Amino acid sequence: MPRIVIIDDDSSVRNSIQLALSAHGHSAVSFPNAKQFIATADASDFDCLLVDNDMPQMTGLELHEWLHEQTVLKAKFVLMSGRISEEDLTQKQESFGVTLLSKPFTLAKLLQIVNS
Repeated sequence: MPRIVIIDDDSSVRNSIQLALSAHGHSAVSFPNAKQFIATADASDFDCLLVDNDMPQMTGLELHEWLHEQTVLKAKFVLMSGRISEEDLTQKQESFGVTLLSKPFTLAKLLQIVNS
């Protein structure tokens, strides 16, 4: 099973995703923001990063850019957002292969992306 990290400033979203993934046999850890993830974790330890885009201090897209500046990101990067411009998303998909998971999403869609 993939090792997954969830980064979302909304604790209810973060906890719901973590519980759902755990119920389906996945190992998941979570962080309330990108800065805490950077300070305490190593992206290379994970197979999939589920990252909210709309966070204070550092957005999901900014985290993605930072990770690519620091290292070669091998983990799947899934950007969760209900609001992102097509231009920003298209640029990231073409450059780095970001997957968009539009909020709200179903458990089936989440599992499909995580397991692919």
